[in-house]
Amino acid sequence: MKTKFLFVLLISLLNISFADYIARDDGGSVKSFSQTVGDMHLSYVPRLGMSLSVRGTNVITSSSFAVVSAGWTEKYFATMAQTRLHKLEVEDYNGGKRLILHHLSSTDPEQLVTGTETYTMLPDNTFTIEYDLAFAGQGQAFYEGQVGALNALPIVGEKFVSYADGVKKTGIVPLEAISSDAEEATVACDFDKLILQTRLGQIEIISDSSDNIRLFDYRKNAWADSTNPIFWLGFLERPFPDDGINYKVAFRFDLKKAENRVERTAENKLSVKATDKARVRKWGQDYIMPEPKSLEYTDDKFHINQHTKIYTAEEVTPKLQRSIDYFLEDFEAVFGFAPKVVSKNSGKLANTVVIAKSGECERVDEEFEKNALELNKHAEAYNLICSDEEIYITANTDQGLFYSLTSLIQLAVVEEQKQYFKGAIIADYPSLDFRGVHFFSGKNAYSQISKTLRNLLARHKINMLAFECEYVNWESKKKSWHPHYGMDKKDALKVFKDTYKYNIEMTPFVNCLGHCEWLFANGQNLDLAEDPDYPYAYCVTNPDTYEFLFELFEEILDACVEKPRYFHIGHDEVTIVGRFPYRSKDTGKTASELFFEDTNRLYEWFADRDVKISMWGDMLISGEEASSSAHAPNPEESKKRRDKIARDVLICDWHYEVNEPEKYISLDLFKKDGFKTVGAAWFEPENIKNMVQAVKNNSQKGILQTTWAGYNFAVDRNVSQWNQYWAYLYAAYYAWTADTRSQEELDFSAPQLFWDIWNETKPLAENKDGYFFDLSDIYNRRLKDDEDSTDWLGYGAGNDMSAFSGQELHTDTNYLIKAGAEQNSVLLTSGNLNPKGAYPNKAVLNADIKADEIRMLIDTSFPNKFGKEVGKLTLKYADNTSYSKPLKYGEDILAYTDLRVAPNTQMVWIGENQNGKEICVHQYILPNPRPNKQITSIEIEGGQTDSSLLLYAVTAVK
Repeated sequence: MKTKFLFVLLISLLNISFADYIARDDGGSVKSFSQTVGDMHLSYVPRLGMSLSVRGTNVITSSSFAVVSAGWTEKYFATMAQTRLHKLEVEDYNGGKRLILHHLSSTDPEQLVTGTETYTMLPDNTFTIEYDLAFAGQGQAFYEGQVGALNALPIVGEKFVSYADGVKKTGIVPLEAISSDAEEATVACDFDKLILQTRLGQIEIISDSSDNIRLFDYRKNAWADSTNPIFWLGFLERPFPDDGINYKVAFRFDLKKAENRVERTAENKLSVKATDKARVRKWGQDYIMPEPKSLEYTDDKFHINQHTKIYTAEEVTPKLQRSIDYFLEDFEAVFGFAPKVVSKNSGKLANTVVIAKSGECERVDEEFEKNALELNKHAEAYNLICSDEEIYITANTDQGLFYSLTSLIQLAVVEEQKQYFKGAIIADYPSLDFRGVHFFSGKNAYSQISKTLRNLLARHKINMLAFECEYVNWESKKKSWHPHYGMDKKDALKVFKDTYKYNIEMTPFVNCLGHCEWLFANGQNLDLAEDPDYPYAYCVTNPDTYEFLFELFEEILDACVEKPRYFHIGHDEVTIVGRFPYRSKDTGKTASELFFEDTNRLYEWFADRDVKISMWGDMLISGEEASSSAHAPNPEESKKRRDKIARDVLICDWHYEVNEPEKYISLDLFKKDGFKTVGAAWFEPENIKNMVQAVKNNSQKGILQTTWAGYNFAVDRNVSQWNQYWAYLYAAYYAWTADTRSQEELDFSAPQLFWDIWNETKPLAENKDGYFFDLSDIYNRRLKDDEDSTDWLGYGAGNDMSAFSGQELHTDTNYLIKAGAEQNSVLLTSGNLNPKGAYPNKAVLNADIKADEIRMLIDTSFPNKFGKEVGKLTLKYADNTSYSKPLKYGEDILAYTDLRVAPNTQMVWIGENQNGKEICVHQYILPNPRPNKQITSIEIEGGQTDSSLLLYAVTAVK
């Protein structure tokens, strides 16, 4: 107690102040901090920047600032990617707090940019951001700043007033984005004061008109995140002034506390209804993914029974055997048994799946020949005919036969009393030869990687894996095994075997030259670093570097089940961290000379082993030659580098912004220089689709879908990055089909398909009993526009949910959906952004039941930050105990406009509002941890946030 008293006394004497919360990494740098003053709560995370909420409403979601060279080839200072928060000072100031941030660049050893970023928070809800920076470099630098990404939801459709040099301008913030061009999308610029009306009050933004600050709609920008609609407030790229940067932007918030929350409970008064069909035996889909080139459904049904068999009309090769084994596993998962496989024709092939390569048809029977389709010449082409009694499959290769079986299983239908394959006639082949996915290894990640390989990639005709495995615990790098990322070698060997097992080509991947943090883990091998103060790139002029690398490469090649065609050597972003050259500077060699000297040395080593290399393309292109991702300083230097690279090196040309196909211009450049190239995309579906089109238009090889979700492959522990994993399905679809339709127009939902695959959903063996809850008495909102109001949630006519018909069967779960008074069909709980009216904070569903799980159709009214708690579910039991489950946004619950999924939350209905915008209904599944106890009530409670709960229906399942 005495020690604590002295500590408090010392703090008071020194006038030391602290943020509410500060987290630091092992080196003492700030990982995150938060501060609350008045009604404002500020959070800061490096690379995401600052976010600010006022009275529980998210106002600013992120911020960023960058100082760069022309074309962004050198990044001196970039808070969104390449700085660390070295020091945080917190001061008491006028009854509030002043927070002073000192950043250090991780890309510029000379720290050419110095200065501070300061936040001031006052009790009257005034918030100020100030930057004071100097640049000590030679030549012209440029800066760009996003003072704040304003949350679009509170401000769209609302009035604004701006003042600039005494000139007043008024308008309305548009409901829908009108342009991707910043000028056309500008709401206000060059203002001294901007007043934004919001659904909860007023935001006043004060700046100096000479600072040329701009507010523009970012929702259609090439780099926009569709899950986080924002308006950009800040500066677009402009020259860094000689006398430095000092700008200040102040916010004054006059946001009222939401007045529509009533501390009362909506309680259902009607009885719970028992049912023997809470869940029903139902399985099937109305599409094949990826969509075949030619698909005709027929009225035939190939019924499945114990007499169903598979007949192979030729000698079964190891690859075909792997394909059949794969199909048998899927067949048994769906139908409950595995059919017999025969290789001799014993009479009429009734109730048989017949498999034959092209040219082997005559060995089957007359019926096969009669029904045979013309087979495309592509090596992976296949044809499939599913009739009442037989299924005929033919292909040019075993790989084609494998793909025919992955399509056939998607014709499976299971109903209460029957199971069958739907009749179909298919002729199919891929649009792109190279259909790859890239991802990392991971500590204890084998089971998740194996499931991904089998069920996400192989099933959907991905044919190559670029396996980034430098963090595997290879024996040759034992001292630099990473404690958090290191994958056991025995697990990595199983990954290599699984790619072979699932007919996926393995391309081992080790980051070389740049991004070599793996090499220097645990402080090891610093003698091999080009810049020992910033161990990032290795030293090309040190022979020991290659002794280390070549031993590692040998070990990885030995791990391959089959000799790989390619070995990916990385080589991206080589010069963005540390000094390059530094240790090699005395040789007089330039960065370009070191780059192609290293590339060619690795090329020759692999060529001696009959293996080609692949590498990223960004160091071979300059800003003038590409849409993005270009790290050569100028066209002359990039040309010099390309000229020194062998033309059989496979270039992976990565660009992650959403652009029209013709704007991915570097593909044509590589083509003209004689390189075989694949386009590399990231998670945005339009980026993937348009990159495929660009590759196809340039007659290049294919696409590599990349994954940047941390150095550990971790689907289960990384829900916030699930969009990167269901992007594999978009990549599989577009690479196979070259379809030009957007994701909204496709026959499948990639997030929902991912959810089904990852949860390994299977048909029920039989119907399940349960209970329906009649909610009609507590519904308080219609799903369609009211005559006396703008629309059901106040965002303009036509933005309603009237397309949701209230059907009762969703996937395999039945619900009682019965409109209440005035045709109300949903319960809306209280929340910050609700339309006018009083809304309950809680619903209580009285019951006297036992159940294994509670299923509910439930959404939120508006999106929120990932992980934000927006509600709570509570089960109360007859013995006066209870179980509560928080509802966190993105992890458990999503908005009806958010077409994503979460671990226990799937989309069970997708439609459009009257304005043509996609909307959905989610089903949340709550496992009952105490299924043997009698449940007396289910409580659904909303939090006081932007995201009110929308409860449509509840079913308890025994």
